[in-house]
Amino acid sequence: MAETTAPEIAALRRSPLHDLREEMAAQTEVTGERGVSIREIPFLTLIALHVTPGTPEAAAIESQLGVALP
Repeated sequence: MAETTAPEIAALRRSPLHDLREEMAAQTEVTGERGVSIREIPFLTLIALHVTPGTPEAAAIESQLGVALP
């Protein structure tokens, strides 16, 4: 049986947002009072969420997550 090398395996990996990469590149930021930006760093197991504490937006996110933000 042939051995699989790491570069061959790495070439097969696809990020969860792989199919949306073009759309994300075209629309990655909304500015203004309700501004938001989004980007993916493939294969990380961390989500970074930044919101101004005490705002209605923070309350809405906390409501959806079911936990208070730090």
